[in-house]
Amino acid sequence: MIRLRTSPLWFASSAILVYACTWMGQGGPPVLLRHVAIPTLLAASLALFAPRLRHAGPALARAFPALIPLLLFMLLVGAGGMSSHGVLFAAMAHDFWHADLLVAPDRRPLLPALTYMLPPWPAPYAVMWYATFAAFFLVTWDHLARRDLPPLPRFALLTGSILAYLLIIPGYTEVLTFLVALLCWRAPLTTAEKCVAAALMIGGHEVAAGFAILFLAIESPPKDRRTWLRVAASLYAVYIAGYLLSAGTGLAHALDAAARPAAVTTLTSAQLAMLHPARCLLGMAAAYKLAWLLLPRAFGRAAPTKLHACCVLLPLPLTLIATDTSRIVQFGSLSMLAIGSALWSDLPRAARRAGIAAMLLLPSLYVSTNSIPGWGKGLYLLYLFAGQRAGLTLGGLAPDQP
Repeated sequence: MIRLRTSPLWFASSAILVYACTWMGQGGPPVLLRHVAIPTLLAASLALFAPRLRHAGPALARAFPALIPLLLFMLLVGAGGMSSHGVLFAAMAHDFWHADLLVAPDRRPLLPALTYMLPPWPAPYAVMWYATFAAFFLVTWDHLARRDLPPLPRFALLTGSILAYLLIIPGYTEVLTFLVALLCWRAPLTTAEKCVAAALMIGGHEVAAGFAILFLAIESPPKDRRTWLRVAASLYAVYIAGYLLSAGTGLAHALDAAARPAAVTTLTSAQLAMLHPARCLLGMAAAYKLAWLLLPRAFGRAAPTKLHACCVLLPLPLTLIATDTSRIVQFGSLSMLAIGSALWSDLPRAARRAGIAAMLLLPSLYVSTNSIPGWGKGLYLLYLFAGQRAGLTLGGLAPDQP
C-alpha cells in the first residue's frame, strides 16, 4: 500500500503540476495534464492533508471568535470590485480546461480549478475567492495569536498587509498561496509533503510563492530550512523548463511580456517608475503604512528577524517590472507580520498606543505607477463623506458629486 506521506510519487506529481502551470497558454496543456494530472493532484493533496483535520478542533475553536474581527476588517478596509484577473478567472471557471487565456491566468490554475468543481451557479469564482480570503484571514489571525500578539495590534498590523490589498482589489490568486504557506507553518511535514505544498503555492501564484517559501524557510529549523529551499529550487527548475520546452509560450516571451509597456500606456513599468517616482514611493509606503518603522529595529535583532527584514525589502526591485506597486511590495507581508510580532513587546507603551491609533486611522490603499491610488470602500469613504460635508474636495470628487 502506498504511504501518502513518504511516497516519492509525490515528487513526480508536484513536478507535473508546476510543469502544467507553464502549459496553460493558447491551446492549453496536453489532454493528459488537463483532464488527469491536475485534478488527480488536487484530490490527492486534499487526501494528504485530510488526516490533520482530526487535530483541527482547537484551531476551529479559536477561529470562531475571529469571525468578529474578520467582519470589522471588511467594514474598515472595504471590499472593491473584482480585479481584472478575477474577471478572467470568473469566465475561465465556466470551461476551465478548454479556456484559451494568455498571460497570468494560464500560469495560476489552482484557484480556478477549485472553482470549476463548484456547480455552475452565478459568480462561482467570486464565491470561491471570498471563501478562500476568509480562511486566509482566520488562519493569519490565529497565526499572529500563536505568536502572542494581542488582538488590537494584531488587527492594526493586518490593515497594512497583503490582506488589505486583496480585499480592496479581490480576485488575485496569491490568497491561496499565502493560505497554504500559513497552514504549513510549524507543521511537521515530510519532504514529500513539502514538495506538494510548494507545488500548490506555485500553482496559486509563482512569484508570491517564492516569498511564502522564504518565510517558511526562515521560520523552520536549519534542517527543514535547507529542505524547503531545495524543494523550491527543484520545482522552479521544472517550472522554467516548462517554459523552455513549451511550444506555445517560451521563457523569453514571458520575460518580454513582463518588460513590455502596460496596456494603458506606451511606457514600461521601469519608465513609469522613473517618470512618477513620488507615486512609486507612495505605493511602497502605503503597502505597510507605519509598520515600515519597525525595520530598523528588526535589523538589530537575531538572525530570524533580520532575515525577515531582508525578505520584506526583497520585493522592492520588482516594482520596476510590475505597475501594481503596493501589491508587489506586499508579497513580503508574512515576514512583516513576523517582525511586528517579534518586536511588539519591546516597544514603549506610548509607541504601541500611537502606532495602533495611526495604523487604524490611516485608510488602507494601493498605488499603481500607471494610475491614481485605489482606496477601499471602508474608512476612506467615511473621510470622503466628512470632507464633502465640510465643503472640501477629496479623491477627485467635488462636494456636490455622489
